[in-house]
Amino acid sequence: MAVRSLDQMDYYVYVLFRWNGLPFYVGRGRGRRITNHLWYAQSGRKTHCANIIREILRSGQKEFPKLKVAEGLSQAKARDYEIAWIAAIGREINGGLLVNLTDGGDGQCGYIPSLEARAKNGAAHRGKKRSPQAKANIIAGLTGRTMLPQHKAKQAAARIGKSSTSETRAKVSTSLLGNTRKLGYQDTPETLEKKRRARMPQHRLSDEKAAEIRSGYKMFPEKITVIAERHGVSEDAIKSVLKGKTWKPRVV
Repeated sequence: MAVRSLDQMDYYVYVLFRWNGLPFYVGRGRGRRITNHLWYAQSGRKTHCANIIREILRSGQKEFPKLKVAEGLSQAKARDYEIAWIAAIGREINGGLLVNLTDGGDGQCGYIPSLEARAKNGAAHRGKKRSPQAKANIIAGLTGRTMLPQHKAKQAAARIGKSSTSETRAKVSTSLLGNTRKLGYQDTPETLEKKRRARMPQHRLSDEKAAEIRSGYKMFPEKITVIAERHGVSEDAIKSVLKGKTWKPRVV
């Protein structure tokens, strides 16, 4: 079993509150632990804490008050603080306010399963399909979440120098077959024309304005810069008009 170093000073203790100001849960953790409770509730986790959060969401609120009461702690110190806060507020089962199942201090923050444990867990779940409701709950829980910068950097570092195997590339290629947004799909001429026009800058000139620029320049030559600023286009656009490269005079 792999566990993070107990000497890391990035643990904290937190309290979750109802909107009436009464606390209902005390916990400890690191990273996103304090915000994960919302995801647990939205994903259908069946705990007293998750039930309270779902009640808050059903009342029309999108969040609930939460507060870190101690930060920059070692795992051992965070455990002691958690026990102290739970004892101070009290658990419901003992006439207090908290729905914590224990007096705190249990569980293992920062636990990292061994490769053997991961393989065993993967084999146990491989081939199982989630129900539509479970998928919807997961999507709802992930919507709006953003990855922390340190997590992005960690994932990017892990991918450096790695390349997909030929088997993986073949699987990806096969999965994309028939996907009209990816492999083997060609846009219709109409769609291509729409995309081309969308990429083009908005024209601020017209045949009439181009003719006006040419005739005006012949009568009263001005600096190209002045003409370009007046019509809100680039100097190159004005030069092209004057040279007849664009917006060519119509032959009647």
